[in-house]
Amino acid sequence: MEQFTLDFDLDGKGYIVVVTPQTMPDGTIYNARLEDLDIRFLPAEDGSLLPVSTTGADPRLLNAIATRILERVNAKNRGKDMGSIP
Repeated sequence: MEQFTLDFDLDGKGYIVVVTPQTMPDGTIYNARLEDLDIRFLPAEDGSLLPVSTTGADPRLLNAIATRILERVNAKNRGKDMGSIP
């Protein structure tokens, strides 16, 4: 997977986050760069992303970044494999 950019607003402030996926044996790690802050997101067993190396970062901002990474990564799977749901 190639590097991608997230562009979003949170509480009236705009953010641009550059995300670089890194494939590892246990899954994909997402390295996010926001201004002068580097954040690494590791996959959790429940499918969510857990931020590490986040000293002083707003938890709501971290959650917003993780959510948008998952939305971007899973966008190609939307509407597929819905099983028996009509």
